[in-house]
Amino acid sequence: MDDGTGKDDLVADLPWPKPRPALLGPHGDWSNNAVLNRMTGEEWWVYAEGYARGAEILVRHVVDGNRDLDFLVYPIVFLYRHHLELALKDLIRGAGDLLGKRCKPPNTHELDVLWKRAKTLLKEVWPKGDEETLTAVEQRITELAGVDKNSISFRYPKNNNDRTPSLPLDLTHINIRTLGEVMAEIIAFLSACRLGISSIKEARDEYERDMRSEFED
Repeated sequence: MDDGTGKDDLVADLPWPKPRPALLGPHGDWSNNAVLNRMTGEEWWVYAEGYARGAEILVRHVVDGNRDLDFLVYPIVFLYRHHLELALKDLIRGAGDLLGKRCKPPNTHELDVLWKRAKTLLKEVWPKGDEETLTAVEQRITELAGVDKNSISFRYPKNNNDRTPSLPLDLTHINIRTLGEVMAEIIAFLSACRLGISSIKEARDEYERDMRSEFED
């Protein structure tokens, strides 16, 4: 009912809050019910992949129509950055297991620290790997880590401690198309490393099972 302020006219077309079922939980339209907590040993990858796909969808939205980029730049970079953090931690865990080191990923958000550990393990897995590719990946990770050390800069406009701007003042533009293209390359590389480690481990485990079976017979 209009109280004379024109409020009804202002909110008539808005999705105004009203009583609803639980926010987090399944509902009758089953095709829209996402499944959580599938403890298959792939949890780190599932989370990382989700953040990467979210960023890619937003990049396509911007690039296809050049829309909303001044707003979406923040979630896009954050999603890509969080993907890198999770993917690197997953790689550290997987490569460590393959090498028999049972590595626990460093308890940090710092991408350069995580990359340094992951790169060391990757070079142990592939001693003759492509140094040029590692250098290219390291340059981009180092660049992002320099702008956003602790995963704060694209989540909050001010630093929590001293309330200074969270982003460098000389960083005034980010090209969303270039960001998406470069990140797609890095994501592909990290995914290939993960698949390679998984394939090596599966082949080794199968060989060990065959050897045990042969001796037991």
